[in-house]
Amino acid sequence: QLPQHDRIATVHAHVIDYDRAHGSEPAVLLIMERLARDLHIALKQGLSWLRRLIVARDVAEGVRYLHSQGLIHRDIKPRNVLLDLNDRAKLTDLGFCKPQAMIGGSILGTPLHMAPEILQKKYDYTIDIYAWGILFWYICAGSVHMPRNFDKCTNKEVLWSTVR
Repeated sequence: QLPQHDRIATVHAHVIDYDRAHGSEPAVLLIMERLARDLHIALKQGLSWLRRLIVARDVAEGVRYLHSQGLIHRDIKPRNVLLDLNDRAKLTDLGFCKPQAMIGGSILGTPLHMAPEILQKKYDYTIDIYAWGILFWYICAGSVHMPRNFDKCTNKEVLWSTVR
């Protein structure tokens, strides 16, 4: 069962009569609410500072809810934040999301948004907080420039000494 929360994108339980729609092959259809754009596109198109702060808060609420359910998202980034028509954010792509108890030290996620603890294969829910911080930096600055030798960043001190 996927978590249900205002700040987590959900799949609706509506049924579509696929046969009447003249479908000839078996298919899985997911019906979701309309989410207009992702955060990456929204920032490029322009969001006011107030809207940016509301988005950051919305994502924090979604992350807090996942953590209250014992889940770790593990891939928080601008493309996994979708905005509705009122620019309210929803956290999406729960493909890497796992219960904290099942985390086995696997290295998953988007490198730019990964906490150094992931590289050491010893992590917990705090990696989402770290990723939210990178997301917040992106929301404020519009971009985050990481070092070319990112793969050599094995701890926060090395990482932050090379970030521009």
